[in-house]
Amino acid sequence: CMSSSSSTTMSSSDGANADAVLTHPFTLGDVHIVGSAHISRASAIQAEALVRGIRPRYTAVELDEDRLRRMIVGERDEQSRVARAEVGVGAGQTLSEVISLTLRGKITQHVGALTYAAAGAVLGSSPGAEFLAARKAAEQVGSEVICIDRSADVTISRVMAAVGQAASVKPSAPPTTNSSSSASGGDQRRRGDDGMLAAMEEAGCAEPNLVVEAAKRVLRAAMQGDEIQPDDLMQMRVCGTKMVESSRVKALKSTGGPVADAFLGLPDMEKEQGRSRDFYSAVFRVIADERDAIMAHRLAQLAERAAGEPVVAVVGAAHVNGITRKWQDACMPEYGESIKPLLAMPGSNAAPAVTATLAIVTGVMVLARRFPRFIAASSGVATGGALLGGLIAARGAVQVEAATRRLVEASRALPPHADDLV
Repeated sequence: CMSSSSSTTMSSSDGANADAVLTHPFTLGDVHIVGSAHISRASAIQAEALVRGIRPRYTAVELDEDRLRRMIVGERDEQSRVARAEVGVGAGQTLSEVISLTLRGKITQHVGALTYAAAGAVLGSSPGAEFLAARKAAEQVGSEVICIDRSADVTISRVMAAVGQAASVKPSAPPTTNSSSSASGGDQRRRGDDGMLAAMEEAGCAEPNLVVEAAKRVLRAAMQGDEIQPDDLMQMRVCGTKMVESSRVKALKSTGGPVADAFLGLPDMEKEQGRSRDFYSAVFRVIADERDAIMAHRLAQLAERAAGEPVVAVVGAAHVNGITRKWQDACMPEYGESIKPLLAMPGSNAAPAVTATLAIVTGVMVLARRFPRFIAASSGVATGGALLGGLIAARGAVQVEAATRRLVEASRALPPHADDLV
């Protein structure tokens, strides 16, 4: 297959650039890819302009049908979205609802949805706005919208299975390091803080230390139910917008090494050791590498069906290089057979049991830190402590839900877009 990767020479009639363009070898049709940040207004503008300018036969989005349906409901009627929420904001307002999410294997998706909602509130952008913008433009130009991602339920189940498998085998040998490279937990936290400040400076944030202090005040107010100060939230919004764009650009320049050069927020594999290294590698394989293969295959199918007409794809920036690297193989007829195992649940769907266990384990960790001798007293007491700890973890999830809703409300008092202030 032929491919090119350019963000400057391949553009629509509206002047919007694609971040990569892949050419199908048989139909010679082009797939124009937008590498987005999922909480970026700029990505939404780019996606909409590219679809309008190119007028593709198909518009592909990094969603499954269920996620797209929920996003459409939310776009049409916010109150309806909250009322019908399945895993997002509004789904875990009570302890019983959080326990239900856990037992149904949805708690991981719920936490992820809250994370995106909180980040979107800070940045003044709806999570996944680029997909909805592309869909709207596609409807206006007569382009068919196609979901090319794997079911989120399958992905979560496969992550759980991969993590379980990584935990059940002997840890891999750590990379060779000298004695000065090892650090205590405190030293690692300090390095992490320094790394965050350096990233903020690199992105162009003014006075990063003040932004960090503002973020702490916002988080504390959101968790405690106090008033969130607009000036603090605005400081976070201006800096956050710059950091999101900086991360997106880095992802597009990624060489595709271990953990895709850290755009996904996972640690540098060269600095990780033993079981941590195995854990992060397992997670990355499922959430990135497998999905890159699936989306590359489905885009190749769309390019073939389009018979020479263009296709536009909107995917996360961290997926662009993975899709590009797999494009040549994805265009081959036999490639479809190789990805079939990636679309299946791992053996049996154990996600509900696994996520329930994770909640209980989290509770055990909470209690063990506070009452180590109590937890160790007897197996019966430890079992009761585990269940109680699980309830503590669930109660914490309810508090996070409430804090996210407060943050969303506070964001509505600010100007809608920080991009205009940067």
